[in-house]
Amino acid sequence: MTGDLSSRTVGPARRRRRVALDPARAVRPRWLRVAGWLWVGVSVFYALFAFAVAAATVAALVASAGPESTRAAPPLFAAHAVTGGLALLAVSVQLLLAAPPPHTRRHRHRVLGTGYVLAVAATCMLSVPVVAAFRVDALTKASFLGEATLWLLTTAVAYARIRAGRVAQHREWMIRSFALAAFFVAFSLWDPVMAATPLDPATGYRTAVLLAWSLNLLAAEAWIRRTRAAATGPAGPGRRSGPTGRRSV
Repeated sequence: MTGDLSSRTVGPARRRRRVALDPARAVRPRWLRVAGWLWVGVSVFYALFAFAVAAATVAALVASAGPESTRAAPPLFAAHAVTGGLALLAVSVQLLLAAPPPHTRRHRHRVLGTGYVLAVAATCMLSVPVVAAFRVDALTKASFLGEATLWLLTTAVAYARIRAGRVAQHREWMIRSFALAAFFVAFSLWDPVMAATPLDPATGYRTAVLLAWSLNLLAAEAWIRRTRAAATGPAGPGRRSGPTGRRSV
């Protein structure tokens, strides 16, 4: 009986210490969970669209319909679309389950994370010949390649951090990686916006590419700093930390 009472007393204290060490353990608000599920839905839609484009490209290539007129390096483009869609799906599900998973789900979390790292590596490597074959100017190609390079680097750092057991840093780098994985989604929104402006088509397209990944990355940094400050900042006068690591009056 004494052992049961002591374990009940130690349990909440231990959970509070874990939340303080890793803000991802804190209970997420309802709106954030809903937004996570909505984003998974969006990711599924865009991934299916990427798979459909890849299938159409391969079908046109097999039928000798001349895909070279519409797609750069068609076989590589198709592979790039498939791996990119898989990466978007994997990272969306991973961030939906961003809080450290229980022991029973940890293996699946690691498998999905490893699959994401491999998909990112393949997508970024394939982007080099695909972008080289794009019929765009040098600045636009540089922007595409810059996004691919940053995506690969942020993912590699996130992987290195979790291998070193630095969970909080891993989470932050995964948020940056996620922001860059969402490039395709953001670009599909910025492209028509820029096309509706007085800018010439080449400048509008180049601007859409740049905005699609740079603003995502800025938003990720803002979110990281906000959550980091909420987890480690002083409680302030007249306030104390509540049991979930949030400030409470």
